[in-house]
Formats: sequence, structure tokens, C-alpha cells
Amino acid sequence: MAFRLFGAAYLIYLGITLLLTKKGKLELGISTQSSSLKLFMDGCLSNISNPNIAIFYFAFLPQFIHPNVTHTPLEIMVLGLTFAILTFLIKASVSLFAGILSGWLRKRLNVLAWLYRSSGAILFGLGVKLAFERRV
Repeated sequence: MAFRLFGAAYLIYLGITLLLTKKGKLELGISTQSSSLKLFMDGCLSNISNPNIAIFYFAFLPQFIHPNVTHTPLEIMVLGLTFAILTFLIKASVSLFAGILSGWLRKRLNVLAWLYRSSGAILFGLGVKLAFERRV
């Protein structure tokens, strides 16, 4: 119960903080630019160190190996590489879109302020709902 109330209070705090954000504080300064290679390597390290990836490979990929295959490790490697290539294509598309959206939002502080306030209202509402929710 206390954990739920603490979570609710935190959501309400975050919501109020976002709701009270001034438009002047939204002006984003130029951050130090990292090279594309460094950003790519950071993403690779993050993905490799994610235990969900290993769980996926060990739990799901063996189900797609035919029992009569002579080179099981090779087939698992091909399936893994196929998964990695498809994941790269999807994540690359998402990151390009996120970069474009970020540039667009930086030029339109009114839209960014609306986004902050609507996110704040949602977090505030979720916090209130969580605080008054009854367990059955």
C-alpha cells in the first residue's frame, strides 16, 4: 500500500512539474555533439548488454531450427543475423524519424510546451487514479 501511494505521489509530482513548465525553460541549448560512430557504439553496447536479447535468442530461436539440420549452430547464426539486420533497419528508421521530430520541435516551442503540459496532465491523472484505486 505504501509503495503504491509513493508511486502515486511521484506521478503527481512529475505531472505538476510538467504542467508548470515555463515556455522560456524549454529553449534547448546546443548540446555537445557526439560523433555518429560514438552514438552507434553506445547503442550497440546498450543492446548487447540487454539480457532480454539473450533470453530471446535462447528461448525462441531454437524453435525455428528443423530437427534434421546438420549444422545447427550455423542455422542459429543465420537466424540471429537475420534478426539483427531487421532490428537494425527498424531502429535506424525510428532514430532518423526521432532526429527529424526533435529538430521540428526545437523550432516550435509552443508545440513543445503543449506536449509538456498534456504529458503532465496525463501523469497527474494517472497518479490520482493510482492513489484512489482499490484492490479487490
